Amino acid sequence: WGSGFVQNNVIAMGQGFWVYVQTASVGTPATLTVTENAKTSTVGKFYRTASKVDPYDQLQISLEDEIAADHIYLRVPNQRSKEQQPDTRSIGKLFNKNLNVYFAEGQSGASLIKYQEGNLKDISIPLGIEAKGAGTYTFRFGFTDNAPDYLEGLYLIDSYTGQSIRIAYEQSYQFDLEDASKPVLDRFKLSSRPYTSESPDAAFQVGPNPVSGLLNMKFPEGLTV
Repeated sequence: WGSGFVQNNVIAMGQGFWVYVQTASVGTPATLTVTENAKTSTVGKFYRTASKVDPYDQLQISLEDEIAADHIYLRVPNQRSKEQQPDTRSIGKLFNKNLNVYFAEGQSGASLIKYQEGNLKDISIPLGIEAKGAGTYTFRFGFTDNAPDYLEGLYLIDSYTGQSIRIAYEQSYQFDLEDASKPVLDRFKLSSRPYTSESPDAAFQVGPNPVSGLLNMKFPEGLTV
């Protein structure tokens, strides 16, 4: 109290605060007594409703079925981050029982929040999904206000169907999941470029040969094999 850390040395009614007291010796209890004399009629600004200014732009990615939804977040530091210096470490994913979407980070695991720094004009971010059963699912996308063009210019790539959508325009994508027995790690990704038949995703190799009876392939319409 009166240390200079409290605006005008006045604490608003109902506002919480911490008090640190150094005891005279170990085991000696410390007490704090607040009397009627501590009350004041001073009118002041307590800054309890200051405007929130985020130091990053954010894309929310949701995976939904008819019952549940799961969310992950791609964050890109903006100009305000130079002043606020936000924590840009990725945050690990805690898995739900029935439905999950996450940033597939390879051997480092799965992320709930991923920070993407640098140039977004040439990126490829794999998305992993896990579901309780086969069925129809939907991706949905949402942006923070005034999201920059480079964030809104990202595509969702479905390598299984050969489709790509620009998420700022369509904002949702429905798909069928035929096999939910294991995580799907190589079907979906965020990319700065749309899918084409010349994309690296369109090239594949299998082995050893023959694979008859072991492998089934489904190709998008119009793809020459």
